[in-house]
Amino acid sequence: MQEKIETNTKIIEYSQDAIIECAKRIQDGKLVGMPTETVYGLGANALNAEACKSIFAAKGRPLTDPLIVHVHSVKQALELVDHKNKNSD
Repeated sequence: MQEKIETNTKIIEYSQDAIIECAKRIQDGKLVGMPTETVYGLGANALNAEACKSIFAAKGRPLTDPLIVHVHSVKQALELVDHKNKNSD
């Protein structure tokens, strides 16, 4: 059975204030929907397990499906890799 999540949808026009508000929501563990080149994406803090679980719940997505994590640099990506995991490439 899928976990039910509380939704609180708010549509805001693009602006610097909107970016600040969305960043705060993500920092607070909330989800943020955003347009991409082809579809709408659902964003959250990838380092917050509860926020990630909320993405799975909101989309009805199996926990076995991976999430994509966007980073700003190779350095940041390498900092996030678990180098102790013998199953990672």
